[in-house]
Amino acid sequence: MSISPTALGSAYSPWLRDLKSEERGLFLIHLLLNCTNHVAAGNIDQANAFLEHISLLASPEGDTMQRIASYFTEALARRLLRSWPGLYRAINPGLYRATIL
Repeated sequence: MSISPTALGSAYSPWLRDLKSEERGLFLIHLLLNCTNHVAAGNIDQANAFLEHISLLASPEGDTMQRIASYFTEALARRLLRSWPGLYRAINPGLYRATIL
C-alpha cells in the first residue's frame, strides 16, 4: 500500500506527536519504503516530500528506529542528489578532490 505525502497532513498534527515509539518506528519504515520506491523510480518531487516527512519524525539523537531512519534518509537524499552531478560535487567537494589528486 502506498501513501501520499499530502495525505500525511501537517507536520504538527496531533496524531504524529502522540505516536508511541513502536508506532513511530513502523510508520518510519512505511515512509522509508515509499520513499525508496520513489527514489528508484526517479519521482523526485514525491521522494522529496517523503524525505521531508521522515525528517520530522527521525533524528540521529532519537531512539534506535529514529537513528536508523535518519541515516537511511541521508543516504536516500544523497542518491537523489547524484542525479545532478554538479550539485552533488559542489556539496561534497572533498569526495572528488581526493580522486583527482
